[in-house]
Amino acid sequence: MFSIACHRCGSKEHASDRCPHKFFSVSCESCGSVDHAAENCPRTLFSPACSRCGSKEHSADDCPQGFLNTNRIRKMSGSGSTGGGDSAETLLGKLVGVLIAGFVIVYVVVWLIQNIVIPVAVLSASVVFALMAWNSKERKALFSVLAIVSAAYMLLDISQGWSSANLVRNVVGSPSWLALFVYASAAAVGCSVWLLASPLRDTAAKLVESDVRRARLYSAGAASLVLMGVVLPPVTFHLAPNPFTQAVDLAFDLPRP
Repeated sequence: MFSIACHRCGSKEHASDRCPHKFFSVSCESCGSVDHAAENCPRTLFSPACSRCGSKEHSADDCPQGFLNTNRIRKMSGSGSTGGGDSAETLLGKLVGVLIAGFVIVYVVVWLIQNIVIPVAVLSASVVFALMAWNSKERKALFSVLAIVSAAYMLLDISQGWSSANLVRNVVGSPSWLALFVYASAAAVGCSVWLLASPLRDTAAKLVESDVRRARLYSAGAASLVLMGVVLPPVTFHLAPNPFTQAVDLAFDLPRP
């Protein structure tokens, strides 16, 4: 008559003699609810409430909310409280920051690949293959051919203004830097041709005692090929039209031959 609530847990759903809680426990030890005892709690010991919405009526696996903590965000934004978690504005700011940082990282990586990595790889591939040919014992011919082909593609790339144009316009700012790669490639081509001309040199060494004239002919042929490999890339670079030389000619009003 004088007791309108359970004097143990304060619930009005049952009397004190029917309280499901222990004598010294006024609520569930796991979640704090007064509707059930600790042995009947649907939550685990280390998860006293749903981690998504904060409710104590269900666990996170049974939460009707979506993947984001939408209910909790609405509660915090409505009450203006920041205790126990971040506000909606803070979470939104973090999300925007992550998106901006991801965009910046992707942009920088793409810019580096497009303006530095690919152009330098194209311009220096012949030198790399020539070094591999020089140090290889079984694949000298293969790497030598690849060095010559790479040098030819480099000259084509420069003449058409493909990836090399990105390096000049966006990084170094001057087409004179391309001459360094061209002369290095010329040396690489000369070394590669020297390796490929080894049969001619070997034949000349065998004929040096029996037929001096033919030996000199083979030696001259090998030397001519090496000289052609060294001279051809710089001559092609300086004489063949390309976007960089055309820009210089227009700037100084010089006619092309």
